[in-house]
Amino acid sequence: MHHILRHLLILSALSVASAAHADIYNYSYSGTGLAGSGQVIMTTAGTSGMFLVLGITGQVNAANIVTLLPIGTFNNNDNLFYFTPTYLDGNGVSFTLDSGANVNINYSNGDWFLLGDQNFVLGGGTIQSSALRPGFLFSPSATGNTTVQLDSFTFSPATAQTPEPSSFMLVGTGLLGAAGIARRRFLRA
Repeated sequence: MHHILRHLLILSALSVASAAHADIYNYSYSGTGLAGSGQVIMTTAGTSGMFLVLGITGQVNAANIVTLLPIGTFNNNDNLFYFTPTYLDGNGVSFTLDSGANVNINYSNGDWFLLGDQNFVLGGGTIQSSALRPGFLFSPSATGNTTVQLDSFTFSPATAQTPEPSSFMLVGTGLLGAAGIARRRFLRA
């Protein structure tokens, strides 16, 4: 019986220690001819208020986000997120779409931007030079990349999908209580 009680104590301690440390956030954005939304998974990264993006899901127009790109792969992305004073820095977060395009979302001088490589598609077709507008609304660069200024960007915590440590503690103490009752019944018999 002591072995069962010991195993239950170890199990409850491990369940409290193994609580997830990553946070999930919802995001959405839009610009002329552009809309996207999804979730990012982040964890703290060194300095207070700085987070490293570990994963991203969602869509950009009709294209699904396939994977987060490694740091430094597209537009010098650092995949860092800051809660103050801005959400993303100028290097931003980069990911690949199922269309094969690489995309980077970044923040610079008070505005949000989406940068897509030569494979990036907007509104069902590639960006034409006739679509150029002031303020980098549609701005093809010499490398074929396209920058789109976003009209809106929202960001909010997602509902917790993993149990909190306090929930694990409640389960652990319940198991200990059940083990104590079982032990008393065993000793009385």
